[in-house]
Amino acid sequence: MKGLFAVPLFIFLCFMFVECGTTRIVTDQNVSADIYLNGIRQGQKEIKIQRSGIPKKIELTAKYQGETIGNLSVSRKFEWTTCLIGYFTYGIGLLTAWRFPEVIIIPTTKINSEEYISPWDTPQKSIWMKSPQKK
Repeated sequence: MKGLFAVPLFIFLCFMFVECGTTRIVTDQNVSADIYLNGIRQGQKEIKIQRSGIPKKIELTAKYQGETIGNLSVSRKFEWTTCLIGYFTYGIGLLTAWRFPEVIIIPTTKINSEEYISPWDTPQKSIWMKSPQKK
């Protein structure tokens, strides 16, 4: 009788360790934007949250110098691994193994900042553009 529960329990634990992981949340611009999760500041540039769990919806906001530059709503999805875990856990995994994507990118509006401007975006003076010098 103990062996009957040991195999499904072992498979469940293996799947749960596979399901453990984090989701990276970043902005689509290379700036030091503050990232807010459900209105609470979590960090700058990149944060990580638990990937698997119960169905859940989150609100992400990116702010730069106090100004909101991007918003995004994301929810955990039902995937094939959720179904597989649910099969081996007698349905428990159907409620506890929903997943966020590996990376969530918050779309942001373009900001004018010296921190954001790339050297490729700034005009450079070329020696070919100079007027000829008289001797």
